[in-house]
Amino acid sequence: MPEKDVQQPAKIAQLFTLSTMMRAAVLFSMLFTLILLKLPFYGDQATLVSSPAQYYYDSGFSSLFLPAELETGHPPLYPLLIAMIWSLVGKSLAAVHVVSFFCLLFLLVQVYRLIKQQFAPTGGVTAMLFVLCFPVLWAQVAGMGCDVLLVALVLYVVNRRPDTPSWLLILALAVMPLLSMRGWIWIMATGLHALYYEKPVRARLQ
Repeated sequence: MPEKDVQQPAKIAQLFTLSTMMRAAVLFSMLFTLILLKLPFYGDQATLVSSPAQYYYDSGFSSLFLPAELETGHPPLYPLLIAMIWSLVGKSLAAVHVVSFFCLLFLLVQVYRLIKQQFAPTGGVTAMLFVLCFPVLWAQVAGMGCDVLLVALVLYVVNRRPDTPSWLLILALAVMPLLSMRGWIWIMATGLHALYYEKPVRARLQ
């Protein structure tokens, strides 16, 4: 086989690197957000985020406690954050989509760090493709829910380095249960993960 034919697939393969996939993911996220700037809240997020945020915005943050008809049983941090952003830049769907975009960027960075640490180069590209093709991720981004930020915080805790300032770790762990009831489950999961990866514990289990 001619050398030229052998090198051609190799050159094509070099285009599909983890860093290239990350750049493509950021670009796609920007385009995805621009397309959806006027998409309204829908599904659960209309109840969990939009209505409480509207109450905080209209009441001027007079109380953190929601009235009975708006009580969702979930912590109010994310709707409160949305209402604060509305009070700063004006009430619009575009503002919330931009917030969702930055949460997605935070998530993609944490996914990139995790894959880079845990996978070989070829396997890393495949893992990144699976993440980017996961429809629930993009549905959550379009719905402007808090789960994108929640999962990003979970991966941040999992990815933490020994030199990570303790106050950042404490802040991430404190925010998780204030975003959603699922945050309490994730705190237990990250705690078990940290416990297992302590060398003495892992040695006893193996």
